[in-house]
Amino acid sequence: RTSKGREIHFPTLMLDLAILCLCVIYQGIKLQANVVSEGVLSDTTGKLIEVPWASKDVPLESKMLSFFDNLSKLEDRMEVEQSFSVFSFVVLFSVLFRIIISTAAHPRTAILVSTLRNAGDDLW
Repeated sequence: RTSKGREIHFPTLMLDLAILCLCVIYQGIKLQANVVSEGVLSDTTGKLIEVPWASKDVPLESKMLSFFDNLSKLEDRMEVEQSFSVFSFVVLFSVLFRIIISTAAHPRTAILVSTLRNAGDDLW
């Protein structure tokens, strides 16, 4: 019970804590990635641009190896960004889900939430 005499709904509290943890984790990971990404991106694209294609002194195999190694690094970075996009979708969907659940507090909007709960089997 709270100080105002209301009962605490444990599953809702756990959901709120899980959403809060997801948001904090996402912000921490994204902040760290943004700090590092500028250097990584400029370094990788710089090396891709600086491949000495016109040089006759550098063997073709060396040029190709350098190019594809840096291209692989760039593709790895793109996969990391794709993972961030999926994770951000999960976080935003969980926040939206929590907002929908919290609208059940009002009797008139509770009808909509109960309709979604009852239709959940048909929707998913």
